[in-house]
Amino acid sequence: MTGPEAFDTAAVARKLRERDARRRQHRLELHRRAAADADAIIGLIRDKYNPRRIYQWGSVLHPDRFDENSDIDIAVDGLKSAEEFFALYGDVMDMTDFALDLVELEKVNPIHRESILKNGRVAYDRGD
Repeated sequence: MTGPEAFDTAAVARKLRERDARRRQHRLELHRRAAADADAIIGLIRDKYNPRRIYQWGSVLHPDRFDENSDIDIAVDGLKSAEEFFALYGDVMDMTDFALDLVELEKVNPIHRESILKNGRVAYDRGD
């Protein structure tokens, strides 16, 4: 088929590749920002509260899976009290525009805790 009614499949394929590349780049930029925010949050928790360990898990550890619906997942182990956890949460809640899933490791469901320990990474270990 020729003329004005011809369908240019190569042009459509090119546009789709360009759109996918823009989406991929956008997701990588989101991941970069989330990872930087997570590092800053972990640094504040480490420096101000000195917990036994800080764990990170979830999509922020996997740039290829991070997207607009992803959050920052951080578990803290070894705080002194619930009051300290809530003070910590108050300190970090405005450090990111991403949703923040911050938990006390010893207070989460055992199945969730096991998943964090198995699939996450130790972001900080006090060493005792």
